[in-house]
Amino acid sequence: MIRLDALVCRFAGRTLFGPISLDLPQHLILIGPNGAGKSTLAKMLCGLAPYEGHIACDNRPLSTLSPHERAALLAYVPPRLEHYDAHLRVSEFVLLGAFAQADRWRGFDALEHARAGEVMRQTGIAHLSDQTLGTLSSGEAQLVMTAQAMMQRSRMLVFDEPTAHLDPLHARQFVRHFQSLKADHHTLLITHDLQLARILGDPILFLGGGVMHYFAKGAELFEAQTLERLYGAPFDLIPLHVSIRYD
Repeated sequence: MIRLDALVCRFAGRTLFGPISLDLPQHLILIGPNGAGKSTLAKMLCGLAPYEGHIACDNRPLSTLSPHERAALLAYVPPRLEHYDAHLRVSEFVLLGAFAQADRWRGFDALEHARAGEVMRQTGIAHLSDQTLGTLSSGEAQLVMTAQAMMQRSRMLVFDEPTAHLDPLHARQFVRHFQSLKADHHTLLITHDLQLARILGDPILFLGGGVMHYFAKGAELFEAQTLERLYGAPFDLIPLHVSIRYD
C-alpha cells in the first residue's frame, strides 16, 4: 500500500536517517534508540513533518492527496495528548474522529454517535464519557486518543508508543484490542517495548545510526547478538521474555 523511496530525514542541520526505501507490509513494528527518527517517520506519513525523497500510496505520491484522502488513509495516535480543550468531554473528543469522513454541513448523525459509544466500550473508556479531557490521567488520555483514531475509519492506524503510559491491565487490554484491529486495518506501531514487539510477531523495522534494518520475520531480531549489535547493550533472552542486562 505505502512505498518509501530514497526517504531522508534531516533535523537541526543533521541527518536523522536515510536514504531508506521500503514497501511497508500490512503490519509493521518500528523500534530503535531515542532520537533515531521513529516518530518523525510516522509524522512524515501523516503529512505532519517535511521530508526528502518520495512516499507513495497505491502508486500515488502522498503529497498529492487532499486532507480528506489522507485522513481516509492514515490516522495517527501521538504518544501524548498535548493540544486540546481541557473542557471538552471525552465523548465529544472521540466523536471528532469522524469529522474527516462526515458531511461537515449536517454535523454528526445518530449512527456516528452510536458508533462513538461502541468504540468507547471497545477501548474500555465508556465510563469516562462525560469527563473532561483536563481530568484524565496519562493512561486514560492514551486510550481516548486510540478511540478517536478508530472513529476516523482510516485504512492504516499509526500508534506512537501506545502502551508507554498504561498500567499492566490497560496495556494488556490495548494489546488484545490492537490485535483485533489488525483484521480491518493496516497498522504501524512504534515502541521501545521489545517484549511487546516480540509477542506481536509482526515484521520489524529498526531505525538507528541513520540507517534501517528490516526484519520481515520479527523473530529474526530476537537473538542476543543481534540486539547487542543494534542497541550497543547486552541482552538476556529466555522463552517469552526479553530484557536488557544492567550488570
